[in-house]
This record gives sequence, structure tokens and C-alpha cells, in this order.
Amino acid sequence: GSLVTPGKRVKTGQLWAGRPAQYMRDLKKEELEYIDWSSKHYARLAKEYRG
Repeated sequence: GSLVTPGKRVKTGQLWAGRPAQYMRDLKKEELEYIDWSSKHYARLAKEYRG
């Protein structure tokens, strides 16, 4: 994972990477939609697994 050092502010919708973390670019709308879908899908799978 990336290391966000003290004092850095990461805004919603940005991609940061590296150690220390550096701003790379803004995420595209499609990428944000996939992240949202993926997290919900993972939660459904976990719920299904636990019964």
C-alpha cells in the first residue's frame, strides 16, 4: 500500500501511489463507478459466505 505522510490531504476521486504517496491523477467517472460496484459486490459475497 501507499504511505500517506503527515500533512498530505487526499481528496475524493484522486489516485495516489507510492511510498511516500504522490498524486497521480483524478479518477475517471467509470473508475469511480467500478470502485463503488466492487465494494458492494464484495460485501454481498461476504454476507453470502457467512450465511
